[in-house]
Amino acid sequence: MPKFSNLLPLVRRRVPGQLVIQLTDRCNARCPQCGMRTNEPFKRTTLSTDDVKRILDVAPQKGIRVVSFTGGEPLLMIDELVALIKHAAAAGIEYIRTGTNGFYFARPDRPSFELRINKLAEKLAGTSLRNLWISVDSLDPKTHESMRGFKDVIHGIEAALPILHSHGIYPSAN
Repeated sequence: MPKFSNLLPLVRRRVPGQLVIQLTDRCNARCPQCGMRTNEPFKRTTLSTDDVKRILDVAPQKGIRVVSFTGGEPLLMIDELVALIKHAAAAGIEYIRTGTNGFYFARPDRPSFELRINKLAEKLAGTSLRNLWISVDSLDPKTHESMRGFKDVIHGIEAALPILHSHGIYPSAN
């Protein structure tokens, strides 16, 4: 017999416990399954940080316990994202998530790779972020990289994981 207890809040006209905020529709990947891919011709937009903060301030009063910051690619606006994660925590949001298409992890052969990943990890570790997901389209690296358009990104994810872990960031694959 299926459990319907998860539907009770909706039946009782209560707000679901999660809020998904699409910060931007800007993206630097070319994933064929996504309408926000970089080569999709439309005018890009980004939500105002002040508007998002106002939403976050009210959300816990409405029963929201979880917020997911999505995009496009939310890490394209890393400083704003970090500020919003901190604001969400201060507002009383208990569980904060975000994800990435993995572009930060491309080109691990470049000398600046380790520094770039350390800076990202430091920024995220200084917040109450509970979950970082990295979107992976295929178990085959060549397929994934051709879909995303990022060179050697799977190897870069592998190289970045110990750095992220050293800062207490434990990403999941999505």
